[in-house]
Amino acid sequence: MKCEVRKIWLSYYLDGGLSLKEKKKLEAHLKTCSFCAQEWKDLGRINSALKYLEPVEVSPDYDLKFEKRLAERLAEREVFSFSFILERLKAGIENLGKIFAPQPVWLRISLGVIIILGGIYFAQRAGEVGLPQVILAKGEVRSSFSGKHWQNLKEGKSLRRGALISTEAGSFLDIELKGLWKLRIKEDSEVKLVSISKRDKRIPTEVLVKKGKVLVDIGKGFKGREFFVETERARAVAYGTRFGVEVDVKNERMWLGVWEGVVGLENEKGSVLVKAGEKSLVFSRERPSRPLALSKEEEGILREIEKIGKIIVSLALQDTPLRVREFLHQPRFYTYGKEPRELQSQLARIIGILNQALRDKDRFLHAEVIKNLEGLVEKYAYAELKVFLGGYYFWLDNLEKAEEIFQEVAEESPAFASFCWCALGIIAEEKGEREAAKEFYHRVIAEYSETLEAKEAQEALRRLE
Repeated sequence: MKCEVRKIWLSYYLDGGLSLKEKKKLEAHLKTCSFCAQEWKDLGRINSALKYLEPVEVSPDYDLKFEKRLAERLAEREVFSFSFILERLKAGIENLGKIFAPQPVWLRISLGVIIILGGIYFAQRAGEVGLPQVILAKGEVRSSFSGKHWQNLKEGKSLRRGALISTEAGSFLDIELKGLWKLRIKEDSEVKLVSISKRDKRIPTEVLVKKGKVLVDIGKGFKGREFFVETERARAVAYGTRFGVEVDVKNERMWLGVWEGVVGLENEKGSVLVKAGEKSLVFSRERPSRPLALSKEEEGILREIEKIGKIIVSLALQDTPLRVREFLHQPRFYTYGKEPRELQSQLARIIGILNQALRDKDRFLHAEVIKNLEGLVEKYAYAELKVFLGGYYFWLDNLEKAEEIFQEVAEESPAFASFCWCALGIIAEEKGEREAAKEFYHRVIAEYSETLEAKEAQEALRRLE
């Protein structure tokens, strides 16, 4: 007997609705399947407990009124999934069954009311199935339908068709339509959800980017469906992929970069197909450019797609021309987000050990922190954790290990290259290697002239000369 049909058979068995042959077959199955046997025991306990509930008297026209109210509520919702209700009710009934030991009658009646009201509640909430939800929010992120009345967005909030989303400087928002797609709206962006895909209908998702940058991760269950990113200059058509779109209002430019799969880019002037590892640019009133190879920096931007909805690790950096030196003398990082939970628990444990090591000035505990951090860096490849590890080694006066780590990050992670080259200059200074320090500082100034690290390098050179 296949376990997929156990729910139906067990229910019929409980109500005496099986034939003699079916009953014997089920009883034989229950002797060999512990999962079904446990489910049968749970159903028996629930059935016994519900017998204590006293019947509730209702008006003669209750059924008619209930059907009418239910139909009205369902008509207001965009999506209705009866299987969702059944799953929720089953979970609630099973949990109640486990605590249904003999208790005062009033308590049993109260719990019975909770079951009934829960059913109505989930019938109402079923309309929310199929709406994208906020899975991670950092900083000031807001939504509006009119563009006038804005509300702050937090994790768990559902978003509907027509929602305008705005992110401020230093902020971002991750949203997900479960099983179909994920979207990260970067800082200083304004985006509108023009349409939202439905599981039971072939309705495309269309995202309008007015300004800023979005990163898109389309799930395997959405392959072959339609996902569009519209801008004033062109339309990106995804064919099951991971990609990013940026609208540069100041320079009247649209950028499309593809990390995985293929994206079509089209406007009234023409169209191109952009493949993984490529980009295309669209300037005002021009056709999309022919695909070009992504730069290292652009690859780093798109690699962030893999972290949509995941735990974010950020370095505690100051916006000052001495932020590298300040960080090395007091390295700190912070995290937010919940997934993956394994990483969340490991980070919490490491932070606990680190605090104890600082409090007790225990070098053995510092060594344990280092070991655990190295394990996380190897497993999860967070460049931020690796930079913190380099700063931690510097703080512990292990300049050789700090130098080794910052060298690796500088060569592998463009987003942290200027920071790490500047850190290497400071380490060289600490080791008394003045000429080597100058070389690192000159490199920062030449290659990253617009960064805070360039200002810090200029100040260091004035001091050295």
